[in-house]
Amino acid sequence: MERAVRVSDERGRRDALEQIVDRYLRRVLATVAKRVRDAEVAADVTQEAFAVAFTDLAAGKPPNEPDKLGSWLVGIAMNRLRDHWKVQRQTREWFTDLAGDTSFDDVPAQGAGRTDAELLDDPGRLEQARRHIAAVVDATLDGTDRELYDLYFGQAWDVGKITERVGASLASGVSGRAEKTVRNRITEIKTMVAEGFHAYLLVQGDRTRCPLLSAITDRYPAGFGVGLRDHVIKHVRNCASCGSCAECPSCRIKTFSQIQKCTTSAACQNCGVCAREDYALRADWAPALVLVLYAKPVRNEILRSISHVMQPVALAQEAVALHNGAGDSVPEGARRHRRWRRKAAIAASAAAVVAVGTLFLTRPGTDSVPVAATMPSIAYADDTGLHLRVGADEPSEVAPVAVGNKITSMIWSQDRRRIGWLSQSVNSSGTTQIHVATRADASSRTWSPHAWSCTGCVGLAFLGDQLLTVQDGTTLLGHPATGAAARTLAPTGLPDQSGESTDPGTINLLGSTTSDSEVLLFWTNGDLTENGISRLYRMAANGTTAAVSTDSMASVPAGDKAFTPTMAAISSDAAVVAYGGNRMGGDPCQSSDTVTVTTLDTGRHTTAPLPADNAHPWRITSVWIGAGHDVYASAYAQPGTLCTTPGGGSPPAGSVTPQVFRLTGGHWTKTNRSALAGAAGDDGWNAYLTGPLTLDPNTGNASSGSAAPVLVAASRHGTSRLGSSVTAFAWQHAATNPPPLLGTLWSGNQQGYGLPRPTTIMNGGDPTGLVTGAHWTSWGGKQATGTGTSTYPTTSVAAGTQEPVNIVAFDLGDCHGTRTYRAIEWYFPGKGGTFDPKNYINICTGDYVTSN
Repeated sequence: MERAVRVSDERGRRDALEQIVDRYLRRVLATVAKRVRDAEVAADVTQEAFAVAFTDLAAGKPPNEPDKLGSWLVGIAMNRLRDHWKVQRQTREWFTDLAGDTSFDDVPAQGAGRTDAELLDDPGRLEQARRHIAAVVDATLDGTDRELYDLYFGQAWDVGKITERVGASLASGVSGRAEKTVRNRITEIKTMVAEGFHAYLLVQGDRTRCPLLSAITDRYPAGFGVGLRDHVIKHVRNCASCGSCAECPSCRIKTFSQIQKCTTSAACQNCGVCAREDYALRADWAPALVLVLYAKPVRNEILRSISHVMQPVALAQEAVALHNGAGDSVPEGARRHRRWRRKAAIAASAAAVVAVGTLFLTRPGTDSVPVAATMPSIAYADDTGLHLRVGADEPSEVAPVAVGNKITSMIWSQDRRRIGWLSQSVNSSGTTQIHVATRADASSRTWSPHAWSCTGCVGLAFLGDQLLTVQDGTTLLGHPATGAAARTLAPTGLPDQSGESTDPGTINLLGSTTSDSEVLLFWTNGDLTENGISRLYRMAANGTTAAVSTDSMASVPAGDKAFTPTMAAISSDAAVVAYGGNRMGGDPCQSSDTVTVTTLDTGRHTTAPLPADNAHPWRITSVWIGAGHDVYASAYAQPGTLCTTPGGGSPPAGSVTPQVFRLTGGHWTKTNRSALAGAAGDDGWNAYLTGPLTLDPNTGNASSGSAAPVLVAASRHGTSRLGSSVTAFAWQHAATNPPPLLGTLWSGNQQGYGLPRPTTIMNGGDPTGLVTGAHWTSWGGKQATGTGTSTYPTTSVAAGTQEPVNIVAFDLGDCHGTRTYRAIEWYFPGKGGTFDPKNYINICTGDYVTSN
């Protein structure tokens, strides 16, 4: 801060301003985007805000509280945003009207209730935005524009450097090599990619309720390209009935930005349904889009503006010096520059702003992959067998289902080589069986199945090469994929083993984490008093368990109902787990069910009840997690007459249809979709099991009974019916290279170990073994380094002080079948500490290794 204000140190001031940009730019971008709900406007406002801030700093006007520089920058950005809204009042009012429309009940507020810090570190949403943008670029930009895009947005070259290169490689695609020409073309590319991104979202997801849009996408069997992009944008913006004309049939205008102003034809009206949907998607994706698409170019433009800021300040200095030596004779040029100083900075930083709605739709469509072929692989079971559907191919059989049995749940292994499932007798009188089928590689259609009898078994999770389940709620069983005999596992560190509880407790198996290296267990002793214990635990391959959060959770999986695997879900990046449940005791007369969402790294958890309705409390049948950690739940309304005073009567036997809810900002909104269960696949695909449930008039609980549920897969391309009488399904995991983990758990009360990029590391002992606020660089490389804070012991550990530490994770290799860093060491650089690779903790075994 001091160097940014000190006028005499020009080089130091410039460096300090650049450091401010690198430290706070992404935070300001995400915060503004979250507020304005428009990535492009957020980029514009952020550039202007930094220009204003740097002008003040260069003029010696720092914030009153220098330690709150980030908040000061955000405050300036909010003021610039208010100015923007004043200028764009009509646009703002139009957006406000849309935001108040009741049809947005199933649309989350921007950022889905996440904090600014979480928006900046949401790998699922950011990675999905990157994939979508890459798909848009590949499908809609030609070679010349694609190279311009890569240089400017990918490699962050400035326009001057790109202009120098035009003569060598881009002259054939750009008319002229002047910097202005290149900048204008980049502006057009930015608009095309941003608008293409929003059109891509409209045709990729499953929330669109417009049959005209579905008809439009059907006209482009080659999939998303320039033609489909342009057609969708015209449909959304200015031609609901068609949108396919090359020009307006009434006014004969061809340019899109002008066609939307046409008022001579009644047909020139946008699609209200898709316009609202487009607005909602822009709002929801603005924070991710601004970070992925705009962050690098915005940084470049802000750094360019530094010179414009400093030049008039230097001239003003010179004028002051002349004034001090020449009475009151201040040069007119200096006075003009003083007035111009702020205007020049703002104008320079706004030079690359793109006008909203300008998109040139002239190029022909390009070939792309057929729509059906883009569907991820999905496994599903019906009354004949377990099937695998790969893209547009006909389904193949993995294994048959014995007559009189049905498959009730299934899961995939992370390496996509194994499927595990549970089957039981249709009349519930037979023995439950657990199955696992293995194939040689992720593309093979040949499976080797094995089965074991497992009475009273519920829940599935892969742990390495064995499939786990829980028998009678107390015994954890492992079933080797080789078909060998099942064995009883003995997890260590649960409350009944540590002496914290004398009750053996009940275990629910919620699923597997990254690389199937751990499973999640929910342990409860069922005690409803303040002494009750209900916790979520991670269990490693060596049997060690550690509580994700040490406090007891009020809501337990399924509440008083029987737990089923569809009531719990783990996000695709294994960062978040969610489960449906309720407090124990009182169901079905208690209030609506809840969903508890927990972040595995921090242990933070929130519990959100479904809408309160004492007459018809909501009962959950399924929970799943979508892109960006959005949480969904299927639930049906349970008749409340079960709990009325005597004489109130019992509800009639009949059927109920579960509704889909979406969690937004800690509250639920009902969508327009109904489903028994759902699951999110890759690239915007979702699967839903649809159909009615049969209501038990005595308990108020519901089951599929004799119904024949239908499985559908949906994206914005449309809905595809996969099968009927489906009893279970599961998307195959995406083909990814998971990040390495930080060793594994080896002792109770630990944190961070067994996770990627943990923010807290705790060895489970005294405070010297605790690192908080860990921030990592080079994760995934041969050696990962980070910084954090730990206790530096002085005369004693109790008298220790909190000091900065450097963290080094190294020895990348196999640990219990998982790729991990197997060694860690941290030291205090401020106390003279240095990294010594001969002194470390073996975080695969828990051994402390020293050079002595």
